[in-house]
Amino acid sequence: MKENNYIPKRILYLDFDQVLLATEDVLFVEYNEKKKQGIYLDKQKYLEDFDWHWLVFNSEVIANSLEVLRTIPEAKILTKIHSLEEASAKIKFLRTQELPNEIILVPGNHQKIDLVQAKDNILVDDAVHNLDAWSSAGGISYYFNKDNSDIDSWGIINTKYPKIKTLNMFKK
Repeated sequence: MKENNYIPKRILYLDFDQVLLATEDVLFVEYNEKKKQGIYLDKQKYLEDFDWHWLVFNSEVIANSLEVLRTIPEAKILTKIHSLEEASAKIKFLRTQELPNEIILVPGNHQKIDLVQAKDNILVDDAVHNLDAWSSAGGISYYFNKDNSDIDSWGIINTKYPKIKTLNMFKK
């Protein structure tokens, strides 16, 4: 009988926001300012109504993330979305950059592990709570922070995951 030596290849999943593009640097400025002024904004409605096309096409590309992504066409983009406009803007942006990578859209009320298998696969993400869920499901987690901070945008301190500020380690 022939021995089965099949070893599955690890899949590299990359978050979009704050890993490829610095969208959150702009996204919550108005929201947080109004909140400080005591003006209530429904966060979901704010995200649904935001001009995602403008945001995505005007956000800073982090480090050389798109250049690195061109060298790893098998990497998959795993991104949360809060509206169809956000999904459309992210897809259009990646395609106008001529990036062929598969894009997996995660509805805002789901976790990334609800859509893809984490076990033995790699996730690069800027949110510690996403990495916690990924690792709990048997995945390999890398904490990404373009500013080299140990505190994510949710105020959670990263103490568990290797920290990176570029995608260069994945470049082929």
